[in-house]
Parts: sequence; structure tokens; C-alpha cells
Amino acid sequence: MCLREYSEEEIKEMFREDGIEEGFEQGMEQGLAEATKRYVVLLLNKGKTTEEIHDLLDIPLEEVIRIANEYK
Repeated sequence: MCLREYSEEEIKEMFREDGIEEGFEQGMEQGLAEATKRYVVLLLNKGKTTEEIHDLLDIPLEEVIRIANEYK
């Protein structure tokens, strides 16, 4: 068994790195959600139905319908 003593700076650095990684992942998810919403609205404006958008973008129909209802 290997025991190691960590300094306060090392612990802060580990938490900082974990926070950066978590923040990056959350940012990517948020960006993807916003892009999906923009594409759905764009296609609705072009006269596509929710079913057509579901097929084109390969996202759940329920999600397309939810976005369409928010857009109205």
C-alpha cells in the first residue's frame, strides 16, 4: 500500500482540474442543446413538420415537439 501526503496546493489543483473538465462537459451539452433548438426552429420556419424534423435530425420526436411548442 502506498500512502502519500498531499499539499494544500496539490489538492486545490486536483479540484480545479476536475472543475474545468466538468465545466467543459456541461458547456458542450448546453451548446449541443442550443444548436439543436436552432436547427428545429429553422426547419419549422421552412415549413417542415415535426415528424420530418425528427427524421432529418435523428432526435426524439418528443424533443422536437417540445421545442416546437416553446417556439409558438
